[in-house]
Amino acid sequence: MNRNEACEKILEILSEVLEEKKECPSTYDEDISERLDSIEFVMLIVEIENGFDIKVLDDDFEIENVNTINKLADLVFKYKEN
Repeated sequence: MNRNEACEKILEILSEVLEEKKECPSTYDEDISERLDSIEFVMLIVEIENGFDIKVLDDDFEIENVNTINKLADLVFKYKEN
């Protein structure tokens, strides 16, 4: 899977988590933190874990580390490499 495919999959997951209540970002670098409440943020991480077959450690749950699609893709590739 390349980076663009990962970003598209993350965007799909985000769309499902938001359930069309809120608009998805138009770019991979747009800040998504204000679109998500705490429950939605946890749901997003869980769905990314399930979708990419990874387990995200608590240390990576800092919103500033995962507040864009690109940063979430970085996280996915970090865990896929291990």
